[in-house]
Order: sequence, then structure tokens, then C-alpha cells
Amino acid sequence: MTELEEKTMRKQQFILGWLCTVLPFVSIGFGLLGAITKCNSPTWWYSISATFFANSNVILIGLLFTTGIYFWAYEGYDKVDNIVTKLCAVFSFMTIAFPTQLYSCTDKFQLVGLFCLPNIISCVIHGISALSLYGCFLVMILRFTKSSGEITDKKKFRNLLYFALAIIMVICGVFIFLKSILKWPGYITLILETVAQLCFGLSWLIKAGKFKFLND
Repeated sequence: MTELEEKTMRKQQFILGWLCTVLPFVSIGFGLLGAITKCNSPTWWYSISATFFANSNVILIGLLFTTGIYFWAYEGYDKVDNIVTKLCAVFSFMTIAFPTQLYSCTDKFQLVGLFCLPNIISCVIHGISALSLYGCFLVMILRFTKSSGEITDKKKFRNLLYFALAIIMVICGVFIFLKSILKWPGYITLILETVAQLCFGLSWLIKAGKFKFLND
């Protein structure tokens, strides 16, 4: 890999890390404006996906679409990296093309999304897409632990951080599943999704070398 290619990859990694990190915070932040003016559904803040139905939906759509473009354009270290990131791109597009269903929505057959599907169908496709997307996220983090060069002490520490971030994401996923069974408050999903999204974004920023004390 040439110096220019390495520099381009680092820039892509930084942008992906930044996009993934700010997504929930910006969507929720601007969504609060709609909450103040009472133009949002009462349950718009029950998940990141639910902000699709808030005034900040343009933020969610814009950031996810942009993230998907960067995932598609990203050139990793090998073919496996490229396959995983392209899958991330596809599932990112699908999560916004097929929106979820709001807790407060009583019309399961309301037509929603890019393809105007009944809410009950769009919600299922969205759930599968979102679950697949986070599965790809976990694979990508674990791929970050690979190295073709010398395994330095700092590299070992970075790998520990990647594993820790991946474990936190898995724990968040388990609690989201439990929440759906135990009927915990809806906003629990939003909190757990935000933590998981933050972990994924941080892993890209670490990989991009933006934390100098972690670099070799």
C-alpha cells in the first residue's frame, strides 16, 4: 500500500468513525426541537430508528445515506474487509428505505418508506436490516484486530480495546432483546443503541489513529 493509499484509507476511517459516532446525538438533538413544538410523535425517541418519524428525520436519512456511501467506497486491507463494508452499506440503505414502526402507531397497514409498504411489513424488513447491520459492525471491529506487521504492546492494547467495544455492543444487543420481552420502558432501546453506536464509532476513530497515545 502506497503512502497516498494509506492516507486516503485513514481519512475514510476517520469520516466513518465520526459519522457513526454523531448519528444518534444529532438525530436526538434536533428531534428535541420538534418535541418542544409538539410536532413529533410521543414515541419518536424510543429508538434511533424511530427518529425517522421526527422532525429530525432528514438528519437520520442524510447521515445514514452518507455513511452507506462511505462504506461502499471504503477499500479495506483485503477482500473480506471490502465485503463486510459493502454489506454495511447495503443494510444502511435498507434501514432508511424500510422504516420501523412507532410504538404509538395504531395503523399497522399505513404505507411508509421509499417503497410505500404497509407498516407491518416495512417494520420486519427494517428489523432484519438493522440486526444484520450491527452484526456486520461487530465483524468489522473484530477485523480491526488483524495485523500483518509486528504486534507491538500498543497494538495489543488497541486489540483489547476493540474486543472490549465489541463486547459492550453485544451486551447492548442482549439487553435490547430482553427489553422487548420484559416490556421495559421504550427509551431503554435508544440508550442502548446510542452506546453501541458510540462503541462502533470509537473503534473506527482508533483505527484511524486519531488517539495519538494509542498509536505506535
